[in-house]
Amino acid sequence: MARRPGAAAQGGPVRRIDRGRQGHRSHGVSSVWSSPVERFAVGEVELTWGDEFSGRASLGAWRHGGSFTRFDGGRERHTTGTYLMLEQELWSAPNDSGGRQSVASFMQLGQADADLTVFETHLGGGVTWSEFVPDHMLGLAVTRVELSDEPGAALSEDHETAIEAFWRWQASPRLVLKPDVQYIVHPGGAGLDDALVVGLRAEWRL
Repeated sequence: MARRPGAAAQGGPVRRIDRGRQGHRSHGVSSVWSSPVERFAVGEVELTWGDEFSGRASLGAWRHGGSFTRFDGGRERHTTGTYLMLEQELWSAPNDSGGRQSVASFMQLGQADADLTVFETHLGGGVTWSEFVPDHMLGLAVTRVELSDEPGAALSEDHETAIEAFWRWQASPRLVLKPDVQYIVHPGGAGLDDALVVGLRAEWRL
């Protein structure tokens, strides 16, 4: 479906209450009910464009207001991150069933605090081919995660890379099947051998 040019902004706080018992209150702030409360807030700006070949770009930032332990043993009262997502339709044509098939590309970039999490930077991208047969999609994606180099992270590699091929089939109005194959280089950054992973994801919509 073609999109008209436009822009939008959104954001807001999300509160999550940790119902842990006394003695496990190192995360979050206390509520009036004396329970730890953690707040997660996200803000995002989105730009859309195109009539024939549509696309969109989203730029966002998030903040988690909990209490966290750094790799060096210190404490942080919050953590933040940013992300960028791009999608662009590259080609579109009629398919044999009277609908339209299309090829699109996507890119994702994310950043988090390397003092607190092993996943410092994430970069991913790929292409999809949709509706070449009704209710089917093929895709190829590559993702690379830069891992924290903090000594406390105890990692032997500086990155993890995954190459994925997938097929998505809308088998019925409620059932979606998605088999995929992934080849993972430096899985978990823990010095393990490269891995070949074959999976099947099923979704049932109520």
